[in-house]
Amino acid sequence: MPIERELKLGLNETETGRLTQLLGKPVDTALQLNYYLDTPTGALRREAMMLRLRVEKNCCETNTQTIRMAMLTLKGASSHEDELTIRSEEEVEINHEDVDRILADGLALASAPILSLRKVGPRLGIELVFSQGELTNLRRRFALRDNLMLDLDRTEFPDGSVDYEVEVELADSTTTLSAQARSTLRDLFNSAAVPWRPANSGKFKRWLDRQQR
Repeated sequence: MPIERELKLGLNETETGRLTQLLGKPVDTALQLNYYLDTPTGALRREAMMLRLRVEKNCCETNTQTIRMAMLTLKGASSHEDELTIRSEEEVEINHEDVDRILADGLALASAPILSLRKVGPRLGIELVFSQGELTNLRRRFALRDNLMLDLDRTEFPDGSVDYEVEVELADSTTTLSAQARSTLRDLFNSAAVPWRPANSGKFKRWLDRQQR
């Protein structure tokens, strides 16, 4: 099963502004609508699973937004090693018509495009999962030296609160962040006078906490 490894660093709004000034123009900007699918009683969550439907739109200065990608992602329980968050991840791109159908009628696990989901339904005795809520994430991607890509996120939760963070996802064949990459990131944070704060919880966990689930 594919494994996701990423470095997450927490920020506040002021620190985000200082980093942005140093980073310059992003190579990509996207508005991500994240819908979390489960049963009303949280059957998947109790199995340490997170099922997310992400709809990504172009986002530009004129506020023109068009859907450019939709992805269904299943993640397992997370662990932490050398400041990295590590968890299993299976994902598949879906078409726009399927997005509308899932949000309106739910996702039938028996015909889900992710194999692990088709196995989960009979084991847990559930047939359908529905969107239990969403959050909005504005992601700006920056290219650093040594082929290092940095994502700067502004995440707005349903209660109106906002989080800021940096994410650096490792390539599939990479198991650790190289000393050179870590040095590049630390130099950037030092130049912006931003503390180095590894974040131990992802967006889904923070979304749950804000809803007291």
